[in-house]
Amino acid sequence: MSHLVSRVHTQRKRIGLVPTWGGLHEGHLSMVRTIKGLVDVVVVSIIPPSPHSGSDLLLRAHPSTLTQDVELLVPTDIDYVFAPKRQDVISPTPVTEVVVHGLKDRLFGGLRTRFYTDATTELVILLNITRPDVVSMSQKDPQLLMIARRITADLHFSCQIMVTPTVREPDGTAASWWLSRLSPEQRQAAAVIYKGLEKAQVLFGAGEREAHELIQAIREVYASEVLLKTDYIGIVDPVTLEPLTTIDERPALVAVAVTIGDAHLIDNLIINE
Repeated sequence: MSHLVSRVHTQRKRIGLVPTWGGLHEGHLSMVRTIKGLVDVVVVSIIPPSPHSGSDLLLRAHPSTLTQDVELLVPTDIDYVFAPKRQDVISPTPVTEVVVHGLKDRLFGGLRTRFYTDATTELVILLNITRPDVVSMSQKDPQLLMIARRITADLHFSCQIMVTPTVREPDGTAASWWLSRLSPEQRQAAAVIYKGLEKAQVLFGAGEREAHELIQAIREVYASEVLLKTDYIGIVDPVTLEPLTTIDERPALVAVAVTIGDAHLIDNLIINE
């Protein structure tokens, strides 16, 4: 991959990177389609998540989904899939880590204590290997998105972070690998996630500006679904991810995390844009 990247840059072509952990779905394909018009060469990386990331189910499933992932990518006409064994690019016992203080601990950081440090370190490794001009990332994980923007600015990576809107199912549920693992009853419960966000948006439109009132409204929606366990509800600044008490003229990010069965699902929307 390093030799390939050098050759591409020698030809003065632009490289686009779509980083993934596997288990591809329509959200990833949307990221691919968006970046294709901005670069000459598209690389999709598929590297299983860290065993410490909290995504053990995805980690175990990766070998069986890799073929499916590649088949899903074929119609998109991408140029390369970079799918090395994790241990070939990332040390299982790292002594070097990339930590973005502050951002890694906000939002979902308390739920996924190692996740964002592992993800940030992995992203820096990928940037060094693939040397992309553009990196495609989804709005679905706003914390990882803001961390990526911070490291590219602070460490002077010469790539642009391009944001793809969250892809949703017809019922509003954010596209996720986990959805295919849910029972019909659990899948129906997952639709409540976006309904909670919509409730906050409606209340904001009606004049509610206190964050705790909007959070309580979301919590009540989620409490109506017995299969759904609320892990986190927050209203924060979209850039700093610091909690807001009152929503003024600036945009605010409403972010949630829930558990349904074994599935860990996150979603968000920005109000007052």
